[in-house]
Amino acid sequence: MSKINGKYKIIILLFVILVILFSVRYIYHALTTTSTDNAQIQSHIYPIISEVSGKIVELNIGDNEFVEKGDTLMIIEQTHYANVLSEAEANLKNAELQINLTQNNLDKSVKHLEATLAKLEEVKAFNDAVFKEFKRKKNLYKSKAIPKAAYDAIYAKNKAAKAQIMEQKAVTKIAEINHEEAVVSHEISVVNFERAEAVFQDASFQYQNTFIIAPENGKTPELKIVEGQVIAPGQILTELVGNHLWVVANYKETQVKHLELNMDAIIEMDAFPDKEFKAKLVSFTNATGAKFALLPTDNATGNFVKIVQRIPVKFEFVDDEIYKVFSASGMSVTVTVEDK
Repeated sequence: MSKINGKYKIIILLFVILVILFSVRYIYHALTTTSTDNAQIQSHIYPIISEVSGKIVELNIGDNEFVEKGDTLMIIEQTHYANVLSEAEANLKNAELQINLTQNNLDKSVKHLEATLAKLEEVKAFNDAVFKEFKRKKNLYKSKAIPKAAYDAIYAKNKAAKAQIMEQKAVTKIAEINHEEAVVSHEISVVNFERAEAVFQDASFQYQNTFIIAPENGKTPELKIVEGQVIAPGQILTELVGNHLWVVANYKETQVKHLELNMDAIIEMDAFPDKEFKAKLVSFTNATGAKFALLPTDNATGNFVKIVQRIPVKFEFVDDEIYKVFSASGMSVTVTVEDK
């Protein structure tokens, strides 16, 4: 009987020792780590939005389907947008031809104006001698030094020279007017080309948007649309849940003093309690979670109850282990960081 009692004492002693060891370990862990279970896995969720209206004629995705960046998710009826694009392209080519035509006319008008101005200077220089000779012979005629016939001849020549200069000035004036018209015509063609180019780019943008493209690698959740459905611009067609995962842990403000950037962390998923995932602290949000609430609390109302606030802290996984198990945005996790 005493042997049995001795065995019980040993078992009880061992049990007490184990309890003490586990208690010490738990207390040590609690005192040397900062942990929170107010944490979730996060990922980017991209809204898939249509920029144009029309009927969905081709739907290339289904529920919970993986897609890669650049994949065509769906196609919207293109006939109208293709016709508008063709017309815009034709107008752009026509506007380009008009620019080339008016540029050629402008170049010709510049050359013609330069030629008429040069001709005017040439005529002036040539007839300057005639004017000087007329002035000299006019004085000689007044003093009876030359006969009237000689004076009449130079007088007629002087008159012809003046007429020639006036005629060349008129030609030059016409050339200047034609040049100004060519400049205005070219400027108008440039404006028309820019307008046609803008219309073409808009038409091209509209046509390209008939293809709904995946912005990133990810999965589509349950679809909200079907093939043949008519959609409107700005309508959310579905979402795309990105592949890249991280964790946002909402630590109490009293815990933040134990945290700093680049600290190592252990992530435990509620779905896989027997697995641990390594992560690193990458950033702190500079506002409490309450500040992002739809109706933030107002402590100035007089009805004040002090509540410990939560600070969102971002952790990035340091390896690919998280992608080897089923993981989804919104899943609950526990984050543990050794105190600094």
